Amino acid sequence: MAYVIPRSYIDNFSDGIEAISFAHKQLLASALSGVDLSQPGAEDVVVSLIQNICDSSTKSAAYLAKRFYLGLRSQMVVDDGYEGVTDTGYVPGATETATRGIMSAMDYANVIAGLQERVGFETKRASHRTVYACGLSDPKRPRFARIPQPSKSYAAGCPFCQMLASRGFVYATRATASVHTHDGCRCVVVPSWDTSPTAEGYEPKDYWDGYQRYLAHDYSQPDRTTPHRSLEWQREHHSE
Repeated sequence: MAYVIPRSYIDNFSDGIEAISFAHKQLLASALSGVDLSQPGAEDVVVSLIQNICDSSTKSAAYLAKRFYLGLRSQMVVDDGYEGVTDTGYVPGATETATRGIMSAMDYANVIAGLQERVGFETKRASHRTVYACGLSDPKRPRFARIPQPSKSYAAGCPFCQMLASRGFVYATRATASVHTHDGCRCVVVPSWDTSPTAEGYEPKDYWDGYQRYLAHDYSQPDRTTPHRSLEWQREHHSE
């Protein structure tokens, strides 16, 4: 009988990555509060700050993603000593270029939000890349599915993620599944070693409508009725 991957395990991982992102965004905002962005040299200071924060957030996300992968593997594969790998995908130069672009293109009120969005993007990407990297180096090669999670903007998960989810556990590498990432995406890359993979509450055909919207270039998904679980979780665990 196939192992049914618990939804709670997927949700907890998604919440964990969101918590890492949230904490580092707050850290960035706090650090930027002491920087006068109008002063000469401020841009270089900000670049250094965000590079350090992204380095920390991506390493934390990659570590958690490896633990997530190994936790599922322990339920489906006989222990063979495989220890997993991490792959943050973090490139400081790319973050520098993005940071300078944000600071030159946005007004003061939006700079912090734009920089925080970059932190969220880097954090989420590190989690995706690590899960796929573990699979690539794993002698017991799994297949992956993209399992959507509700977010503030998308009640049924991101349109692109719904498209990927509609195909089920068919992806072998990140090259076939893409490492589509954006800040605010809570969707999860999930591995399985079973011949008939199953995850609680996940049915690929349920995402067919989302796939059709994606093909029609409709990314709006105006239904915002589903509560944004991660924000509720943040308020509960990070309110001061």
